[in-house]
Amino acid sequence: MKLEKFLIVSAGGDARVVSRRPLLRLDEFCYRLNIEIHDAWGSIIGSINLTLPDPNPTVELDELEEPEEVEE
Repeated sequence: MKLEKFLIVSAGGDARVVSRRPLLRLDEFCYRLNIEIHDAWGSIIGSINLTLPDPNPTVELDELEEPEEVEE
């Protein structure tokens, strides 16, 4: 069985998994999880340790340009 889920993590450390593409708040980021489950229902087949890379911000602060001065 193949599943597609979304892992949402907030700045406060809260995490949740949803099935539909989420609308994120400003303090959240999201990873798409593609999960393939084999036929081993009813038994513990192991554990998964997940280490996520740091998300890249959309805009770095040093990339922001200073606004141009307007002459009156």
